[in-house]
Amino acid sequence: MRFSIKQKMMAGFGAVLVLTAGMAGYGIWSSYSSASSFADYRTTARQANSLSGMTEAILKARLDVMKFRLGGDAELLSNVDTQIASIQSGIDRYRTLGGAKAEAAEKMSAAYTKAEEYTSAFQKAVQLQEQRQQVVNEVMSPTGTDARKKLSAILTSAYEDGDADAAYYAGEALARLLLARVYAEKYLLENRAEDQLRVQSELAATKDWFAKLQGELDHPERAQLADSFAADLSEYTNAFSQTVSLISERNTIYFDVLDKIGPEVLAKFDAVQDSKVAEQDRIGPLLSAAFADK
Repeated sequence: MRFSIKQKMMAGFGAVLVLTAGMAGYGIWSSYSSASSFADYRTTARQANSLSGMTEAILKARLDVMKFRLGGDAELLSNVDTQIASIQSGIDRYRTLGGAKAEAAEKMSAAYTKAEEYTSAFQKAVQLQEQRQQVVNEVMSPTGTDARKKLSAILTSAYEDGDADAAYYAGEALARLLLARVYAEKYLLENRAEDQLRVQSELAATKDWFAKLQGELDHPERAQLADSFAADLSEYTNAFSQTVSLISERNTIYFDVLDKIGPEVLAKFDAVQDSKVAEQDRIGPLLSAAFADK
């Protein structure tokens, strides 16, 4: 079949139009795809930047908690509260950016909840530390000093009166009391179980030697001092037991809550951050190739 010149020209123009339309369609599709990829890349970059800020905040919060554990500065509580609030507001901003996958969204929700638990636990630890300080400063320290002075007075009086047995028993009780106070200070600083047991052992020995001393007291002034000392020893022993309970509860929060939640929150941020970096690594080359083809 032979075509006329007119038909050939019409076919040629038609082919050009089809090619032009195809190129235009491809251009529109390519532009839309590039725009979508660029939007995804920008969102991912903003999310990654937000995660970096939250990671920095949890690291600062954990550092302030460690400083508190070493120095007991209650003012650090406000610093930790600020950092945790920053994390929670950062998670809220992260959610508004959109594009979060279900797995990442779940990790961020869990991190938000854990951050709340972290600051609540730290607040409780600070309260326990303050109670510990109050018992030590208002009961243990002054009572321990008073007990030492009274026992020393009994020892001196018995020695001056030539009461060798009373002086001996008072001296032994005083030595044990001093050892108990020394190891109590060590326990307050290091919280070691062996120091706690040593304090309890020395206090029990103090009580035993004091009981022997009471059997030798026939001087009214020394007997009065002994009664007062007995009350002080009982109060000191009870205060130390209370302090042990407070420290134990506080340390449980440190080791079983704060030292676990902090790394958990950080791990969740790191996991989401890694996924965002991987997404950027995927989208970046696609964008580069798309713009290189234009």
